[in-house]
Amino acid sequence: MRNQTPMRRLFFTLLIAMIDLGQASASDARSYVLLPTGSVLTELRHVDGHAKLPGGKSDVTLESGVTTLKNTYYFDLLGNLAALQLNLPYASVNRSAGPSYVSDQGLGDPSLLLGWGLWGMPALSKSEFSQHRPEGFSSAISLQLTAPWGEYEPNKQVNAGGNRQVQRYELQTAWRSG
Repeated sequence: MRNQTPMRRLFFTLLIAMIDLGQASASDARSYVLLPTGSVLTELRHVDGHAKLPGGKSDVTLESGVTTLKNTYYFDLLGNLAALQLNLPYASVNRSAGPSYVSDQGLGDPSLLLGWGLWGMPALSKSEFSQHRPEGFSSAISLQLTAPWGEYEPNKQVNAGGNRQVQRYELQTAWRSG
């Protein structure tokens, strides 16, 4: 690792950052599900990652696994559906470079997400929801705040937690038909 070129160091740093940010956010289309107000959705999601950076004398391999417990509460906010989600990740990270191998596992950085439907995502009761047929354009926004409370030791090369606060904003749009 001592004889790395600046470009290789930059690539490796970006790779680590992408995997760390992936632990803090697992947003996808399923996060914008339309449910009746008062509903609670509890999910357990696991994501594996594997990256290999070819090198001169040795390759650098990075593997990660993140299991996240998500608990989401849906409610009415100004007539549109809103959601408050708590994410509690548990991470495992392994890095090898030639004969060098380091790993860590433990609690990752927890996050809190507030999502709000802007268009085409009305707040509906259970009876209204059973009659609702969503079609056309919809959009939602979210703000996710990640706290640096995961397991982190500054003298380790890899850590389950990121030791930094992260703010993430998202805008989702969709077209439903049929």
